[in-house]
Amino acid sequence: MHSIIEKLEQYNDNEYDLKIQGEYDKTVPEKLTVQPVGNIESYNAEIFSKAVLETLKAFTKTIEYITVDLKKVPYMSSTGIGSILQILNYVNQHQMKLKIVNINEKIQETFNLIGFNSFLDIR
Repeated sequence: MHSIIEKLEQYNDNEYDLKIQGEYDKTVPEKLTVQPVGNIESYNAEIFSKAVLETLKAFTKTIEYITVDLKKVPYMSSTGIGSILQILNYVNQHQMKLKIVNINEKIQETFNLIGFNSFLDIR
């Protein structure tokens, strides 16, 4: 069986210009931090959401909190925003908590315009 980080990082592929890194904290409550590196656009947003969702599905009973660290994401298209919604839906269905951190000003503006700040923990 893959470890949580191995499961997450198995989707790294130069073809998609996106690297997905992760950190797993085994303290109680257990937390997964996902750190995409690169733009999240229409051609790679599905890989991003698939990597996160497949990891969460494999370890649903283990993970209570997930943090998506967008520090190294300079741009996110509407498809990328949709991938965040997919992750949020899964997290809500499984009584987990989702937090978005280190968001740049442009992405923050977009999130504010569409009202993400009213239902997402964004820091």
